Amino acid sequence: MSQDSASSSASRPPLRPGEVTCAPPPARSGEKPSSALKVLAITLIAFLAVGGGLAVWQAIEARAKLAAEQQKLESMELSKSAERKQREKNQRELQAARREAEDSRAYADFLGSILAEGTADTSGGEAYAVREALARGVRLLDEGAMAHRPEVELKLRRTIGEAYLKLHLPAEAEPQMRHVLEKTRATAGDASPELLEDLCGLARVLTALQKPEGQQLYDEATALYDALVARQPWRRVLNLYGLAEAAAAAGITDKSIGHCLYAQDLLTRQFGPVHPHTLISGVRLASMQRRAGQLDEARRTAAKALDMLRRRLPPGHPQLGEPLIGLAQVEIDAGRFDEAVALMRECVAIRSTKLPEGHWQTANAKVTLGRALAGAKQDEEAEKLLVEGLAGLRESRDAPSIRVREACEAVVAFYKSRDAGEKLSEYEAILNRLEAAEADDNGRRPPARRE
Repeated sequence: MSQDSASSSASRPPLRPGEVTCAPPPARSGEKPSSALKVLAITLIAFLAVGGGLAVWQAIEARAKLAAEQQKLESMELSKSAERKQREKNQRELQAARREAEDSRAYADFLGSILAEGTADTSGGEAYAVREALARGVRLLDEGAMAHRPEVELKLRRTIGEAYLKLHLPAEAEPQMRHVLEKTRATAGDASPELLEDLCGLARVLTALQKPEGQQLYDEATALYDALVARQPWRRVLNLYGLAEAAAAAGITDKSIGHCLYAQDLLTRQFGPVHPHTLISGVRLASMQRRAGQLDEARRTAAKALDMLRRRLPPGHPQLGEPLIGLAQVEIDAGRFDEAVALMRECVAIRSTKLPEGHWQTANAKVTLGRALAGAKQDEEAEKLLVEGLAGLRESRDAPSIRVREACEAVVAFYKSRDAGEKLSEYEAILNRLEAAEADDNGRRPPARRE
């Protein structure tokens, strides 16, 4: 034992029975006194680290749970909001439908009453009786019979004015159509699509009366139409048209029709129901219905679009070409060739005079007229127009390749049905070249031929 330890133990008093010393045990030889403290510190740090990490993990987990619960709550709120908005939309549509039904009933009741009473005496002839009925309707409207339904009153005056015009009584029609135009201009404004119909309505009356103001109104309607179609539809609409074409090409006709209906709904929301873009969408819809074999529905859709556009454009306007072709194609598929010929003669006449010489759309219209004439067994004129139209399309740099190919298919089908061997071989060779070029451009197989 060393001297220091001996003196230390000697200086401590002896332990009494039952007493426990708190002094640290003597250090071993070669061990530093601080190492035990380091071990303890490391142990505490490790414990705290594990505990702290667990606490952090629990905190993260708690925050994640809180975020999930908040997301659920927000989703529920959004769902409730969406349900509320849908419910409000349904209520608005129901109210609009009720108003429309009430207006239609009021319109029909009014016309029914004046016709029933006005045509009871036909001693002066049926035309005279109808004229008297219309005059009675004007008197009732002037007296305020429909003052509580201004929209119905405008519709009635428009109908009476058009009836007078059909009876070749433009002088009686003028005050009705002028009243309607002034009211529409005052309520809807000079840039509204609602104005188109009434501008052209009064213009037709004034033209029949040989008044120069008629042409001025037609010019105003044309300028307004051009300004309206210059506004671009939402990008979604164009995407839907592309999806519709792709679905139709793949034979999924229900989807192609659905895409067109959705596009029409979007256009109605963006522009309104009588905007040119919305009306022209009916032509696209009719095309998809025709390709689906729904010919009756396609005819109704195409005829409605054509009628609505006729009422909003001057006679012979080039924009009438598309709905004329759309309806004619339905009639061709339905075997109603005489009706198709009449429509396409009008279309060719419009495009020949309103479009630049050599325009591909004029050539395309000639091909469709040729198809209608072939169906009507007017072979000589049909062959001339089919060949001439195809040549015009091939010469045009702007003609879409699909229109050129379809025109060539029409020529091939014509010669095949007439057993014209030499000419058939000539145009089949042209068709093969067109299909090969189209396949090269698109990087795919040649398209299936339409028989």
